[in-house]
Amino acid sequence: ILWLHWLNPSMLFDESGDVFNERIDVTIQLHKEFEVFAKRPLVTFLVSQFSHVFSVTIGLAFIIVNAILLMLSGVVLYHLSLLNNPNRLYASINTIFYFSSFTVLFGFFDPIYSYDEPLQYFLLFSAFYFYLKKRMLFFIIFMSLAIITRESSMLLLPAIFLFWDGKMEFSVLFKKESIKKALILSIPILIYIGFVTWYVSFAEIQESGETGMIDRYDNFRKNFIDQLTAVESLVSFFLVLGLVSYFFLMKNWQRNSSEKHVESAFLMTVILNSSIVFLFTFAREARLFALPLIFVWPYFTVLFKEQLKIYKDFKLIKQALINWKFIGVLFFILGLNYIIAYKTFYSLYYLREANHFLDYFFIVLSLISFHFLLSRFKARKQEMLITE
Repeated sequence: ILWLHWLNPSMLFDESGDVFNERIDVTIQLHKEFEVFAKRPLVTFLVSQFSHVFSVTIGLAFIIVNAILLMLSGVVLYHLSLLNNPNRLYASINTIFYFSSFTVLFGFFDPIYSYDEPLQYFLLFSAFYFYLKKRMLFFIIFMSLAIITRESSMLLLPAIFLFWDGKMEFSVLFKKESIKKALILSIPILIYIGFVTWYVSFAEIQESGETGMIDRYDNFRKNFIDQLTAVESLVSFFLVLGLVSYFFLMKNWQRNSSEKHVESAFLMTVILNSSIVFLFTFAREARLFALPLIFVWPYFTVLFKEQLKIYKDFKLIKQALINWKFIGVLFFILGLNYIIAYKTFYSLYYLREANHFLDYFFIVLSLISFHFLLSRFKARKQEMLITE
């Protein structure tokens, strides 16, 4: 990930490949002075302290701290995956998928602007790990820190309450166990409210008041102000959630309970989080759409085992690639994907300025297309066998 950001100009490295100290320093100052960012002081504190203790520039400190946090988030995700399914290959694939996700792989390119996310992911994976281990004190600590890091983390709590134990019946909502669970999940919110109330006074943060809220309400109009911007906003959503959403659509209707609760949690958080992103933030900052993936990354191979099998069914792929009808349709769709990814949307700022976004867009479109065609080809073969 760092090599990719070094290879191309980003908020970490300039065009000559040197640490972009001026850019990072401005970003740090913005997070110290601007009210919305100043209320999330943990990453700024870690970077500033690292720079001071080790006598390195603020830019280098920012890169090292976030690299360590990304590495730690991957380690915790690996062990969280093992907790869900004791298969080291599955855990490794989950971790690889996490690091190859759009907002992680390109996190520090414009206009994704990652800042708190590596720490947020590390804390959320840790919180989920302790939740599943039934060690609620540690869950409360890490979840509270995750919400302090980014308050959007609390959007995960409704899905955890409703679905994470697989209890989706309305009748259980008012039982003693559910009330206890609700109280536990509310503690991190109360800690966050108490912290922010204290920190705003301690750091003498100036409230933006009604003007700040009006600006946020205006973001929905900005996200869809014209056709190009509207497409840009929707493409941002697709780049982050498109592949996972497609796999969910392709799943069989019969699912076991562990899969069902993850899917429900994901869907609920997509609706909550995406509504807020489109209404109150800039959709081009695609990292904001990634929050629901917190539920998917630890379960990726378990959730989509059947969907992923088709990519390694070499016998089926060989049969498909010698079928002239399949080849014709495949090349037509790949050509269409190329036009969509590299020609149709090339004029968009979001895809024009950010390096390799077009390549990623084309790869996601092609993975979905190839999977869909292979699935239809396989189903067609099975229908022919049944007919015979």
